[in-house]
Amino acid sequence: MTLYARVPTKILMYDVKMDGATGAQDRSAWFEPKKQLKIENPFINLPYIIDHERDGLIVSQTNACMSYMGRRLGLWGRSEKDVAMCETFLAEVMDLRNQMTGFSYRGDPSYEKTKEDGLALLNTVLGKSSSLRKFELHFKNKWEEGGETIQVPADRVNIPSEGAQMNAKPFLLDYCTAPDFHLFEMCSQFADLCDWCGGGMNQKFIMELPYVTEFYTSFQWLEGMQEYFKSELHHGTPFNNKAARFGSIPSSVKLKAGENMAFKKGQDYDWGVQERFFNC
Repeated sequence: MTLYARVPTKILMYDVKMDGATGAQDRSAWFEPKKQLKIENPFINLPYIIDHERDGLIVSQTNACMSYMGRRLGLWGRSEKDVAMCETFLAEVMDLRNQMTGFSYRGDPSYEKTKEDGLALLNTVLGKSSSLRKFELHFKNKWEEGGETIQVPADRVNIPSEGAQMNAKPFLLDYCTAPDFHLFEMCSQFADLCDWCGGGMNQKFIMELPYVTEFYTSFQWLEGMQEYFKSELHHGTPFNNKAARFGSIPSSVKLKAGENMAFKKGQDYDWGVQERFFNC
């Protein structure tokens, strides 16, 4: 969101170090600084925000961070109704996120079982009463009379073909708000899971969720998203930490057949405590 809004930002990432032989996890990179942060905010957890323009105000918990940044960056509801909708959207995306998190961090980490569970999750989120179905209906109701489309500018990422079209307003409301970014993130994770599981899951999602697909593809082509796609945040960091059986290596890492998108014991891959500065 800060890159989209072109606001200078420092991003901290805390690495879980793992013993290659035993798989034991060392989380001290986070738990040590957490002690000091907890003095100032007893609710501190990841993610958190420190707003240095507001006397170092610390905000924690995912939805609180999303709504706070939305308000601060002008990416929030402009009426009481739209504020209520933003809160609803964030709660619904969190349900979707919890499904992905549960799959990623729990269960047998073997390739076969991870793929079996991944396919089961994908079929679950395509269920009739799933969160993605709710978003599909929302976008259908919003765009069924024909949303305005424009040609994708030539300098945008992942353009499928010359003259490709995009929705001119690929937002949950009629303008960009914080929930758009969280929904886009989860669509990205599920798209990668579709790619990894194979079996025609990508095409199944496109066929059954055409409006969500339109949101996902068009949102990435927005001018404000290009800074993110050019950054190491997109290319060099994974969805999850090393404890996860899925999404714990950057998606840019090329896998061989039969390999998980997961960190392996003994693998030479170390984040360290990393800082990223974006001056925009």
